[in-house]
Amino acid sequence: MNWLAEVVAANTRSVFWTICIAVLLLLLSAVLPIMSNIDHRIKVPRQEGIKPLGDTPERPDIEIVAVHGLGAHPEYTWTRKVPAYLAAELEKAPGTRVHLLKDLLKDDFKNASILSFGHNADWFIDAVNLTAQQTAEKLIKSLREHRLKYKRGRPPPIVFIGHSYGGIIIKQVICNAKINDYQDILNETCGIIFLGTPHQGSDISIFAIIAARLTAYLGSNQMLPLLLQKHKPELSDLNDSFLDVIKGLRARIVCFVETKPTYLFKFISIGPIVDRDSASGSWDRRFINTNHSGLNKCLKKGDPIYSELEYTLRDIYCTAQEQTRMTEEDRKCLQVFCRADSDYRGYKDRVGGRVDGTCEWFLKHSHFKTWSQSDSGTLKYFRKGNVRC
Repeated sequence: MNWLAEVVAANTRSVFWTICIAVLLLLLSAVLPIMSNIDHRIKVPRQEGIKPLGDTPERPDIEIVAVHGLGAHPEYTWTRKVPAYLAAELEKAPGTRVHLLKDLLKDDFKNASILSFGHNADWFIDAVNLTAQQTAEKLIKSLREHRLKYKRGRPPPIVFIGHSYGGIIIKQVICNAKINDYQDILNETCGIIFLGTPHQGSDISIFAIIAARLTAYLGSNQMLPLLLQKHKPELSDLNDSFLDVIKGLRARIVCFVETKPTYLFKFISIGPIVDRDSASGSWDRRFINTNHSGLNKCLKKGDPIYSELEYTLRDIYCTAQEQTRMTEEDRKCLQVFCRADSDYRGYKDRVGGRVDGTCEWFLKHSHFKTWSQSDSGTLKYFRKGNVRC
């Protein structure tokens, strides 16, 4: 029986070391991406607060506010290096960085003000001790100070874009604006785009928590990774508060969801950083053929992520422009569908494509034909297709 005991002991040791190696590799998956960010921290000082990107028009049609995620650098997080095999096609030198906001969006939305909000969300080595609520307050203060220059006229509507943890900060901004009566921020927000935001947390955060504990003596802090644990009560409470506030807003909300896994060492899959259920929320969804880090960067306008982002922004932009031309009578009519006790918008955003023949009886009715040929303003907003049957 000694040989059997030796075999069992050998197998036990084998399983133990296999588990240890697996845990070590997963810890590395949480740590290695941060090492490049630490390098960026050293080489390029982090921008804090609101920073306009490119030339800002005096009277912009819309203001896009981009918020980066956990442990990211506000400049590099929106960029991707040009690989050698695409350098000729893109007419750029290999290694050149293409900036999603400055190089691509700015070219398509020339009369938009594009702002990047820089904040310290470092958790690994020399980490910060800032909560999402504190960062949200900084964003609100910085944004309101920036928008003082519009006080003599109507300020442009706001579209927030948040990657990963940046989306959590944006949700906190909306909730804080309601609590502190920053009605200007609420009224002027016309859209929110979440790029891989963990509305219900991420399974991968456990490895960041372990890494932070092991390197606490180097200044790591597990507070933010703890917040992003799967089904964390704080995230659920924030989501409930956010849902209550947006019921009364006209903001369009869209979630971009990663469909590809993240790989460690380019061949070991650790799955999606933020799974479909956590990233989707209860809003309109865009499923993107990329991993988590690919949701906020691309190389050219033909990339799938950019095409979807540009289309979504264009849709929000056109709707916002239509709303700025609405009369007070139009606004009162629209407000009926945006009451705090109504989930009309939630139902409307879940409606799919139009079924052939839907509501054709209505369009053929004599009363409708008479109205459509008139100059009535009360239902002008419906004529633009913002209400689906």
